[in-house]
Amino acid sequence: AAVVAAAAAAAAGGVAAPAEDDSGAKAEQAAAAVATGARGEELLEALRKCDPVPDAAAVVAAALRAAEDPLLGEWTAEEAYGAALKRLAAVGRTAGQVRALFALQRYLDEQGFPKVTVDGEEVKAAERLFFKLFEEGIIEEDAFIDWADDEVDETPGKMKALVHTTQFIAALREAPPADEEEGEGEEDEEEEEDEEEDDMMMPQQTV
Repeated sequence: AAVVAAAAAAAAGGVAAPAEDDSGAKAEQAAAAVATGARGEELLEALRKCDPVPDAAAVVAAALRAAEDPLLGEWTAEEAYGAALKRLAAVGRTAGQVRALFALQRYLDEQGFPKVTVDGEEVKAAERLFFKLFEEGIIEEDAFIDWADDEVDETPGKMKALVHTTQFIAALREAPPADEEEGEGEEDEEEEEDEEEDDMMMPQQTV
């Protein structure tokens, strides 16, 4: 129907109306692909063959329901769902990654924002999962900040999620921009080189 509408609008010289929300269809396709047992690159290939192709939010939701211990976040690993999530999250860039975080928020709300035990220590599941998504390079810093600052989305559990990820989000806000870190690294290297040159010019003590 969307294709027909677009063709009609083009013929009339107008602009096509927005396509209907296909999030439900994407969720079904993601769940079906995950249910096959495919993981890693194999899962990515299976998802690419879907119509419509699921986005990162749909795969996050499916992974959370299929993983053995979803709250520990091991499903974010490359060999599990990480490889597919990285590619799909990159397609939508920040906006798609924010939607994935809202999918995670919805799941955590359904679970009552529990805590999990990691290496003998009890931690908030929300912060654990946010960290894993960041550590695996699936969700970028800007997406976490945009999610935290969003005041429009009505997905349940936002306030609770913010409380449970306060330290994580604060750490991202306080971190220096990547280009500043690179600049500091280059300055450090130059200083080390200068020190080495000075050492070479200094007379060496003989024993």
